[in-house]
Amino acid sequence: MDELNKKVNDLNRMRYEYFLSNPTTSQDSFKRVLRLNTVQLVEEIPINIDSHLQNFIHGRILNICVDYDPICEDHLEKALKLKEDSEICWLELGKCKWKKSDTVKAYDCFRTAYNIIKSKRTDSYDCLLYSKILGHLSAALRSNLVRTSDKKLREAFIRESVCLCEEAVNISPDYGFGWYSLGNAYICRFFSSQNPAENDLDLAIDSYQKALSIDSPPFISADLHVNYSTALKYKQRYAEAIQNLHRALQIEPHFIDPKQRLQSITSFLLRLNEAILRKGKIPNKRFKEMISLLSKKDLGVYSSNLVKIDSNKESTKSNFSTILAGENPDSVVCGKVLAIIPNEEQIPYTFVGADSDGNIIGITVYNCSPIFGFIIGDSFAIPEPKVIEIKDLKLEDKIVNCRMIRVMNPLRILKNGKKFGKENYAFANMQISVNDSTDL
Repeated sequence: MDELNKKVNDLNRMRYEYFLSNPTTSQDSFKRVLRLNTVQLVEEIPINIDSHLQNFIHGRILNICVDYDPICEDHLEKALKLKEDSEICWLELGKCKWKKSDTVKAYDCFRTAYNIIKSKRTDSYDCLLYSKILGHLSAALRSNLVRTSDKKLREAFIRESVCLCEEAVNISPDYGFGWYSLGNAYICRFFSSQNPAENDLDLAIDSYQKALSIDSPPFISADLHVNYSTALKYKQRYAEAIQNLHRALQIEPHFIDPKQRLQSITSFLLRLNEAILRKGKIPNKRFKEMISLLSKKDLGVYSSNLVKIDSNKESTKSNFSTILAGENPDSVVCGKVLAIIPNEEQIPYTFVGADSDGNIIGITVYNCSPIFGFIIGDSFAIPEPKVIEIKDLKLEDKIVNCRMIRVMNPLRILKNGKKFGKENYAFANMQISVNDSTDL
């Protein structure tokens, strides 16, 4: 049995590593190879073991295949009829139901596995198995979010999801799937909150990094890199986000989602860079006229050097050339809108502006509603600008070098010297890949 278990684990790992060694193989060919291997492995199941174990091992092997298999489900259900308190069998059945897109039944299976192993816990219980159950139950809880609009219920799901994953990695610190699922829980909490704490994005990034740092064995998942890239992109760490999307495609070359995201982020950055280089395609004469119209009134409530922002220090008007990368807590910048940059993902709202000296910069605005916006020629003023820099980023056949001001609260921007109304604020919402029903 030990030898068979080793072969099952090796085949499971082969599933996730296959394209790293066979990058040109089609998805259909990969599935055929995997299916053939599972069929051969099923033939090695001993006939002199009890029926429960035979059915469980048969189901577990078939569960390695990418797609849902009713025969796999049948064997696992037969195994549970013979031994209802088998937590590992409930875990496998939950994975099978997840592939069937029956996330409600998958949740029930993971919850049952959790209740069983929790009631059995002793000093000698299987820590890794318990952590696996915790991680999968957490993923199933997050899947329930789409089925309810009840605020308190959603908050409870997310809270328990985070707690389960935190317990999983505390029990098994080298469990890569646990760290990955924890990262998903943090990023889900961030995008589901009406008062998102950016620290949750940092916690998600740290969790994904931890998952990738484990090498015994390494945790290989295209979904991990897709979600990691989402968090990095939202933090505007574009080079790292792109790097992770490329890695996702190395692991699963036929995965459509990272291809689309890579194209989207590439197009967005190229459009932004081009608009900055070409001053939004504004003719030179009009450009000079536009920036010459900037005046103290465009600073609105930020026009006085004595105005306080969030700190106890005075704020001073700065040009784009004098603000530094990172935080500029004592500055206010003002400019004219030169171009609005289309963004397929809508987040962030982006435009290009020029200050009174003709310096050009991009402005990215988060947490804004669909009615928020500018038109070319509007003035804008931004207090305490946070500057993001992209240096020597190669995209397609071009090199991107640009600077952006990152604005997290659109209500702090002035448009033509006036504040935006509260209806221009909206909470962030981004899609993450939650196909975290499988692990190694």
